[in-house]
Amino acid sequence: MSRRAKLLGTAHVAAALVGTLPGAFFASVALARRLPFALETRFSIGFLALLVLWVGALCWVWRSHSAGRAWLWCLSVALPSGALAYL
Repeated sequence: MSRRAKLLGTAHVAAALVGTLPGAFFASVALARRLPFALETRFSIGFLALLVLWVGALCWVWRSHSAGRAWLWCLSVALPSGALAYL
């Protein structure tokens, strides 16, 4: 296995593990901010949604064919969900 292939494999794994976390976090914050429940209930739902969204996004990104597509998908989810979380 060449050095380039190892580097691309590492970038793909990093995108799946680390790159999906901001998108899942911002999406769960956006969900928790807009729920019409008490603060503790919204926090619990948001935290559970974070775990579910992170695992789902991790599985989805892992299926991408290249590291570049994986990082592009991570950015395309994190930017709009970040905007929704803080508007």
